[in-house]
Amino acid sequence: MRFALCGHSRKLDKYLEEAEDFDAENLSYVGHAAYDVLRKKHARHLERLWDVAFGNVIGQLHQTPINAWPLEEDPKDGNDDWFPGKMGEILSRTKVWCDVMSLSPPDGLFIEKFKEGLKIIYDNAEPGKVVTIRMMFGNIVGMPVNCEKVLTALVKDLPEDAGERINVWVGAWRKGVSWNHAKLIAVDGRYLHTGGHNMWDPHYLKNNPVHDLSLEMEGRVTHAGHLFANCQWEFVESKKTRLIGKVGSRLPDALPIAVKTRCIVRQFPRKTASEFPPVYERSLVPEYEKLSDTQVIAVGRLGSLLPFGRPADDAFVSMILSAKRIIRMALQDLGPVC
Repeated sequence: MRFALCGHSRKLDKYLEEAEDFDAENLSYVGHAAYDVLRKKHARHLERLWDVAFGNVIGQLHQTPINAWPLEEDPKDGNDDWFPGKMGEILSRTKVWCDVMSLSPPDGLFIEKFKEGLKIIYDNAEPGKVVTIRMMFGNIVGMPVNCEKVLTALVKDLPEDAGERINVWVGAWRKGVSWNHAKLIAVDGRYLHTGGHNMWDPHYLKNNPVHDLSLEMEGRVTHAGHLFANCQWEFVESKKTRLIGKVGSRLPDALPIAVKTRCIVRQFPRKTASEFPPVYERSLVPEYEKLSDTQVIAVGRLGSLLPFGRPADDAFVSMILSAKRIIRMALQDLGPVC
């Protein structure tokens, strides 16, 4: 359910019992510990739940509240309005394909900046080509996402012909006590934003804000974000095409329903876009030269969608066990077990 990054390499036969990476010797000992357990135990999940790729970290970590230490007083309202602006700007770079994933939909200034980003995508869209935008959220028990309402809010100010240039899908799912918890924006296999931030205006931009960290990257590591999103969209489609899913589609999105699994998806434009979005493939976005020799391991987690094995868990444990001197963590907490 989460999407995370650790440190360094290049690929593989994902159909072998063990995946191989011919550049593995370039990994740090910590990165190599993660890579070693992933290639041996989780080869079949290569290019779905984990991958090794090149990518640059752009600028400094995105930290909110910004410039808050060593100050003792709370930052003023608006101190971090730059942050939703940055997320909207990354979204606006989309020429072909964008994946957005978060615990819940954007609100307040976040949704306003997303709307501005969508308008820029519309303005820059190539004639005769339709840009694909997939947004996936967590359908928390007792707090169903009103995908129809979210989608309407996002596109309501776009020109009447927006559907000829942009197709947007908004989805949400849960299975038991698992739901999407990844936070990422992946654009055209090149631009990536990921970390811990939710898209909550009151929690991050107003009085007494939550502290959180994210980062911006550029490079082929972005493909990993798109491919991880594929896994969740595949699950949603598999459930929605069954009888109970078809019945659920006729119920209001915001209506709480006492079922173990619930998936919701809405599309724009309603009449011409397919019910489910297409599947991301690397070949759909432009190729570009490798931007750096910096290598990272991208790791995703699917919770109860994956009945056996936890690639991300194994990678984190291996990294910790490889430590020789010191371990530092920035965490919300150390639980619950899920």
